[in-house]
Amino acid sequence: MISIVIPVYNCEKYLPTCIKSVIEQSYQDYEVILINDGSTDDSGRLCDSYVATDSRFKVVHTANRGPSAARNTGIDKCKGETIFFLDSDDFLEENTFERLILAYEQTNAELVIGNFSKINNAEKNPSGHDRVFECDTLLLKSDILGYTRQYLNAPNKFPLLTQSWGRLFKTSIIKDNEICFDPNLHTFEDVAFNFDYLKYVERIFFIEESLYNLRIHAGYLSATMNMRGNPNLLFGFREALHKAREFVSPRWPRMAVLQSHGNAYVRYTIIQLIRLCLQINSENKKEIYQFINNTLHGAEIQNSLQFYTASPGDSKILPILMRFKLTRLVMLFCEHRAKQRYK
Repeated sequence: MISIVIPVYNCEKYLPTCIKSVIEQSYQDYEVILINDGSTDDSGRLCDSYVATDSRFKVVHTANRGPSAARNTGIDKCKGETIFFLDSDDFLEENTFERLILAYEQTNAELVIGNFSKINNAEKNPSGHDRVFECDTLLLKSDILGYTRQYLNAPNKFPLLTQSWGRLFKTSIIKDNEICFDPNLHTFEDVAFNFDYLKYVERIFFIEESLYNLRIHAGYLSATMNMRGNPNLLFGFREALHKAREFVSPRWPRMAVLQSHGNAYVRYTIIQLIRLCLQINSENKKEIYQFINNTLHGAEIQNSLQFYTASPGDSKILPILMRFKLTRLVMLFCEHRAKQRYK
């Protein structure tokens, strides 16, 4: 049986489509655990209505604590052999569970990942995974480590391990090793969770067919872009990369670990500083300046800069400004780049 964990927060507009895509699955051996995370719209009532009409549905109503805590609550309630995380504004293809379970049973993979599509209004776009995987692919331990190296060298180009939704996890691995989402992380919590899980994985199977539909909301700042009054919220990658380092350290030479971790740390710092500077206004400008100044004077970023290698198209100027701790110039550069990239 698959345990489907769905955190729900103020999603009355999209939840019916999400649940309909579950009910209409060709594979029907599942339970659905809805976590109503303190919704203030009609989402809670909708959850109750699904429980009233289908015995496979359960709902837990909680105060608003965020998606990590909601998923952890769902994990505690799971009774299935496998766990599948589904966001309440997304939806599935009709054969999603059938394809995932078949691959799980045939390959003995501890993690089965389906490809996904990005839904922007009526437009459907591919995930981009086909740049790496052109067909169904079994990754053994050496392949997983190789992909991890690619991810750390170019995090935004190798995103297979950056999501928790759209894949089958083994419940026993999660519960026996007390793996959970860090409720203190508001960004990159999926990355941290995945690398904790990968410590116990020998095989990953990737399904090239798109099985999951990720809804992209126009004019919406994703969690990895929205500082919500606290710049630190954008920098969850620090803990996530610590988990990645824990995963590779027993398996790689020390210098390879330092180089890959340092490179990824700088890359994510640049990405998130640009996203942070997208949100500069007259009220928060001083706060953001102080945050960037503290970041540039931190030992970890200064130690990591020696391992950074710019790829084609990457800025070669910004790392130099960062190395010399030129806060105002870094801020101006990132603000300019943010306006180019996101507006």
